[in-house]
Amino acid sequence: MVLLTSVYLIERKHDTNLILLTELSHETIKAWIVQFVWPYPDQTATCDRTHLFKIGPESLHTSNTRINKAYKELIKKGIIKIIKESGFRGSSKHQVRLTENDTTIQLLAIQERIVYFEDKGRFHFSSISDEDFMLNNFDQNGDELTGNLKMPYSINPKYQNDFDAYCFQMDSLFNDISMLALSMSNKLIDREYDYVIRNLTITALRVIMEQIKNRLTHQSKYKLTPKSDNNTRRVWELLIQFRTRLTWLLKIEKKKEWKNYLFADKGEYNNAPALKLTAEEKKYLKKYPNYLRNL
Repeated sequence: MVLLTSVYLIERKHDTNLILLTELSHETIKAWIVQFVWPYPDQTATCDRTHLFKIGPESLHTSNTRINKAYKELIKKGIIKIIKESGFRGSSKHQVRLTENDTTIQLLAIQERIVYFEDKGRFHFSSISDEDFMLNNFDQNGDELTGNLKMPYSINPKYQNDFDAYCFQMDSLFNDISMLALSMSNKLIDREYDYVIRNLTITALRVIMEQIKNRLTHQSKYKLTPKSDNNTRRVWELLIQFRTRLTWLLKIEKKKEWKNYLFADKGEYNNAPALKLTAEEKKYLKKYPNYLRNL
C-alpha cells in the first residue's frame, strides 16, 4: 500500500515546527486503536488512555486530533469503553477496554484456541512422532528392496485415528480464522476489528505450520539405514498425507513467506519414482541382509 503524505502545522509551547505526517484513513486509525487496546495473552485487559494518546501519534505519524476523533467514535459505537479508576489522594486515571460484545467474545475464544494449540499441541497425539507411526511398504531381499516402492511409507493403521483427529484440530482452526475475513467483508463484523483479525490469522498460520514442521522433522530422523541421510522420502509421504486432509495446505505452502518451509521440493518425488538405494545403503544392506526385517 502506498501511503500519501502531507505537511501539517503543529503548534508547540515555544516554537512552530513543520512535521511530516502520514495521511491515514479514518477507518485505519480506528482499526489501529482497537488493535492497540486488544488484550493479547501477554498483555493486560485494559490500556491507559494517556499511554494510547502518547503512542498513537508517534506510531501513526498523525495528529492527536485525529486520534481523539477516532477514539470518541469508537466509544459512541460501543466498541471500546472507559473505566475510571481512583488513584492516589483522590486522583483518577482512565483505562480503555474493549466492550465485551459478540465479536470480541468470538475473537478472544479463537485467540485462546491458538495459544492453547501453540503451547499444548506438540503434546497431543505424541504417536505422530514415534518411529512406528509410519510403516514400510517394502521388504528387504539382500541388498535390494521389494514391494510398493512408489509409495514406500504409509501411516500405521493403529495411529490413523490420531492423525485424523490432529488434522481436524488444525482444519477447524484454519476454517474459523478464514471465516472471520469473510464475515467482515459481508459486514457481519465491524471493520474496526480488521487489524486484530489480520494478526490472529498470521499467528494461527504460523502455529499450524510450525506444528506440521515439527512432526515432519521427527519423522525425518528415522533413517532407512544407519548409513542413510535424513529420510526425506518418509517426510514427503507424510506431507502428502497432511495435504490430503488439509486441502488448503498446498496453497499456503506456495505463499512467499512459507515457500520451502515444510519441504524443499525439487520435484524429485512429484511423479512418485521408485525408492532407490544409494551405494552406501546397498553396501550396508548387503552386509546385514535381515536388517529391515528385524526393525
